[in-house]
Amino acid sequence: MPQSALLQENQSLRELLELSKRAGPGFLSATVVRSGTTGSESMFMIDRGAEDGVQVGAPVVNARGLVGIIREVRSHVAVGMDWANPDFRVSAMLVDGGAYGIVENVRGPFREADRLLLNGTPYHETVPEGELVI
Repeated sequence: MPQSALLQENQSLRELLELSKRAGPGFLSATVVRSGTTGSESMFMIDRGAEDGVQVGAPVVNARGLVGIIREVRSHVAVGMDWANPDFRVSAMLVDGGAYGIVENVRGPFREADRLLLNGTPYHETVPEGELVI
């Protein structure tokens, strides 16, 4: 059991190292902390703030993609909203720049069925299935 956890941690660290190479010099690593307070399920804090260069509206990403956005910044901490929040919205485009739109949370019949939807694209644009959205 301990070996399995160590292997998973090593894999996660490798993914994050690859992410920092792709993200470039503006990338800032941080620890995400969930408050555990009822009613704040889709909010989180990070251990970085204004003194570290964090700004309102900054994206929060991990090796698998978008986690959320920063909503409030203090000197040493920031508060973010994750994509599962029903109020979550962020502008996005296809990786080739072929279409722009708004990514929003769409609730499923149960929480595990929630998904992100690229909405607001021009009516005449067709987005191919599996196309990368940034």
